[in-house]
Amino acid sequence: MKISIHYSFWLLVIVFLFSGLFRELFLFLAVLGLHEAGHLLACFLFKQKVKKLNVTAVGGLMEVDIKNLGALKELILYLSGVAANVLILFLSRYAGDHYLKSLLYKFNFLIIIFNILPVFPLDGYKATEVLLAQIINKPFTEQKALFFISNLALAGLIYFFLKSKSFAFLVLFIYLFYRNITHHARNRQIALKKLVCRYQKNRILMEKGNFG
Repeated sequence: MKISIHYSFWLLVIVFLFSGLFRELFLFLAVLGLHEAGHLLACFLFKQKVKKLNVTAVGGLMEVDIKNLGALKELILYLSGVAANVLILFLSRYAGDHYLKSLLYKFNFLIIIFNILPVFPLDGYKATEVLLAQIINKPFTEQKALFFISNLALAGLIYFFLKSKSFAFLVLFIYLFYRNITHHARNRQIALKKLVCRYQKNRILMEKGNFG
């Protein structure tokens, strides 16, 4: 598995360090690491190969070569990181130190809420993509729906940024906004690729059925 670190991650680290939040930075990175461990565990259980891990301001983004995986297992894979944070959130109540307990609760809660947002490339976007494929099953319509949903979520993020006025939050928003623009610019190409993949999958299933 290859590992690369995006510049947005270093910007977030610098924000923490210049604020003098050394302990908070270490704990935040530990919580992010456990989030990725949840994804890795799911990949291991479902025998999926992780090609690359991109460490960014929004956490680790895994490039997984998904093969022979049903919709339910794919959903579990995408939401396994959030599930790990939910578990830590529950266990944080047993932390002895009050400040540590407060930080664990805050960081895990933020990562859970942030990651379930339907904004590319977050876990919530990928889970929404899987659900839409089951409901609509029309790649071009799915991409249009995803574009609308992700833009709506980004508009909500703008509101929270204006309310919080946090520089760290601004770094996250700019990164997500850029990734969404570049991703949705390829909507037609993505839809065509999905169409071909589904056609090939259905063809293989039909051939197996005829053989049997």
